[in-house]
Amino acid sequence: MAASYPFHLAETCLAADVGKGATRKFFGISDCFAKVTRLPTGLYRGFVVEFVGTSLFSSLCLASYPFETVSRRMMLDSHQPWSSAEKPKNGGWKVAKAIYKNEGLCGFYKRTGCLLPSLCLIFNCGRLCSDGEAR
Repeated sequence: MAASYPFHLAETCLAADVGKGATRKFFGISDCFAKVTRLPTGLYRGFVVEFVGTSLFSSLCLASYPFETVSRRMMLDSHQPWSSAEKPKNGGWKVAKAIYKNEGLCGFYKRTGCLLPSLCLIFNCGRLCSDGEAR
């Protein structure tokens, strides 16, 4: 994020610079970097706020992940051919208890390694799409 933040800053500055010709403040990304780095605030003004916002967003997604795990297990259970002896557990609470009993706390967070890159992709795609609309 620290490496991509200056590009987000430049993208925002260029999108907000709506003048024409000589009335424009910035004339491209390199000009934007050059002018912004000369300012006392530099390239990272607002970085902490964005970092905290992104961290909270990611935390909320990770906090909700156990619920998604239980929901997906219930979805998978509903499509399995079950014999009368091994019926699926009814209700989310019973499924959550079974996951905890059989796999421990880590059972709720399986495949989070796949979740983190997708969160970054979703977050950055959302920014790109919203920045594209502003222009």
